[in-house]
Amino acid sequence: MASYHRTNLPPVGTNVNLLPWIVWNLWIARNQLVFENRTSSPQECITRSVAAARELTTAQEAQAKITSMTDHASRPADTSPTTLLPTTLICNTDAVWRSDTKSAELGWIFTDQNLTEIRRGSLFQDHVSSALLAEGLAVRSALLHAVSSGYTNIWLRSDSQVLVKAINLKHRPSELYWTLIDIASISTSSFSSCRFSYVSRLQNEPADQIAKACLSNGLNGF
Repeated sequence: MASYHRTNLPPVGTNVNLLPWIVWNLWIARNQLVFENRTSSPQECITRSVAAARELTTAQEAQAKITSMTDHASRPADTSPTTLLPTTLICNTDAVWRSDTKSAELGWIFTDQNLTEIRRGSLFQDHVSSALLAEGLAVRSALLHAVSSGYTNIWLRSDSQVLVKAINLKHRPSELYWTLIDIASISTSSFSSCRFSYVSRLQNEPADQIAKACLSNGLNGF
């Protein structure tokens, strides 16, 4: 545990502890190997870890500016993009969080642009600290499902306006930080195109029903 409190020396260029970042990038590299058959060298993992640590330092220093940006960007993200590739699939996600057990039921559904269902998935998740984190985990799980299914163009929609803002503005509050890092990594490395939008709860009802069915039946699976 002492390693968590150690400070890096030059020429790394940051005094943020690198150990958590290295572990996290090893986990990402493992996912890329399993889901995409892509390998990463130790040097690449270290480079990404240092870059992420520097990004955190920069983000913390610019916190006041980022907060100002989110205040001005009060409108929801565009819910109806005018230019979608013919192969783009729509994915709606939702989550049900239980405050008493700190657990969540995640649900998502893939449709074509005529809203015909193609595939759905659900997952029970332990150790979830908030409803917002549950929404983020639902997005991450849906992206991993899309990767494993070979989808290359995704329009992902969530009824959590706060989450969609955080993803699109690259603003990473502490409770979502690691989940948003993962979402950014998957969405940029695994798809030809991937966009995120806010959708109303009424329009997101199918994903909501999947999450609630997972809650009732204890179902997991793609």
